[in-house]
Amino acid sequence: MLPYFSYKLNPFLNIKNYKKKDYSFLKTSILYIVYYCFPRILGVLFDLVLRYLRIKKPKFVRSDCDHFGSWIFLLLCMKKLKNSNYIFFCLAKRDTIDKSLLPYYSEFNLRIIYNPFLHIIFSPFFFTKSNAIDVNGHFPLSYLKNNKSYPNFKNIGSIDDAFLEKSSFKNNFKISKRYLFQDEKEFILFYPRLGDWSYSIGNSRRNMSLKLARKLLKIIPKSFNIIMIGNTAKNFISDFDNLYSFEELVKEGEKIHDIYALAKCIVGSISGATHFPSLLYNLPTLYLGEIPLDHILAIYNLISSKPRNISSIPKKDKWILFDFEAQNNIENSFWEKILIDFLFNYKFEKNQELDSYSLESKSSYEKGTKPFNMRLSEKGNLYLHKSFLSR
Repeated sequence: MLPYFSYKLNPFLNIKNYKKKDYSFLKTSILYIVYYCFPRILGVLFDLVLRYLRIKKPKFVRSDCDHFGSWIFLLLCMKKLKNSNYIFFCLAKRDTIDKSLLPYYSEFNLRIIYNPFLHIIFSPFFFTKSNAIDVNGHFPLSYLKNNKSYPNFKNIGSIDDAFLEKSSFKNNFKISKRYLFQDEKEFILFYPRLGDWSYSIGNSRRNMSLKLARKLLKIIPKSFNIIMIGNTAKNFISDFDNLYSFEELVKEGEKIHDIYALAKCIVGSISGATHFPSLLYNLPTLYLGEIPLDHILAIYNLISSKPRNISSIPKKDKWILFDFEAQNNIENSFWEKILIDFLFNYKFEKNQELDSYSLESKSSYEKGTKPFNMRLSEKGNLYLHKSFLSR
């Protein structure tokens, strides 16, 4: 197991909720002591030692790499600090990222710690304020939601327009050819998070239904080729002659960075598989699904313990949020208008079924308050469907 970077409730304060012969209390308590208390307490001591010895080169990236999304934050951190001559360390669980993407990490001076026992030994280093680097906005968000103060760790900063433009992998990969397909059509990336991929969560409100995914594929103009990310192509590839499997293209010899860098844009579920090309290649992205609004800020690391300038989510991204249960009932005419507007203009015309908002972080916030400002704006890039608003 990895240490608990997020806030956890103290089980000893809720001992009355456990039955006398309920061994879950014992297990919960042991995990809390080993993975929550131990690294935080020893982290203070380790921090003093590192400061006293003036050890600055090793950097311990606070990204819980036991699921796909966190690997992206690790990579963004190393990309930003590439020229700093640091040695990066991370704690990870094996086989939680597609092996075809691991070469992205090989160009950096990175040490990945997989051994569960070593996770415990090294965990205090990831709680040192001198050498640990915070990259995941979900950690401070967990403290904020529990009205707790978050430790003042070093931070890579907001993942905003300037960050993405400077850190884009398009800047350091040479494109081997101009067109990926012989018909020379532009192509888009598409990822419907169906929940059956080994790197995604099966039971999640961020998942897209098979019915909606098929509906969107039928609406996307035939003037575009479509590359399906993950293992989703198997569900549709026999029904569409302009659809290709990302996995099969890679097996046939296409370079991953060529696929990502040459793509016109990406349309998909709110998932690490969509974030990977979106954030690393600075691709225009249309996100579709259901997610709490403060989680959107966390994805872009816009929640921090340090007061800073107000930041907005990147202009390249458009978010359309709808109610999970209502997704199959949204009319085709709505999606036709949305997809045409985005694919050809990267913006939406006025739509009676959507309210458009500007979503911004706050320079500072009080405990118990929302960490964002939200206001109606025709120039915003957050769109709430009527089904989302009526929940």
